[in-house]
Amino acid sequence: MRGDIRAQRQLADCYLNGCPGLALPDPALACAWHIALIASESPEVTPADIEARKLSCGKLHTEQRRKAVNAAKAIVAKIHGRDLVLPADFFEGPWRAPRR
Repeated sequence: MRGDIRAQRQLADCYLNGCPGLALPDPALACAWHIALIASESPEVTPADIEARKLSCGKLHTEQRRKAVNAAKAIVAKIHGRDLVLPADFFEGPWRAPRR
């Protein structure tokens, strides 16, 4: 919560894959931390972070998406003291496979 990008990456990975004794997998929280990391606008954000966000957020169902957005907003508010506004089509962006 101090804005450490490396720690945020590690936490997102723990929520994505689980970290024994620390965190159980939670795809929505993995997505939230990836969103918050990118929203930091830190020069330490890499293309790999953007890809990780796409992957962690891309497979969420509706309730998980809602949880991810609410958590990301709370994280950004706490760390950066500002609102996070995501586009309405955030989960339906061009990186998603087209619907058949």
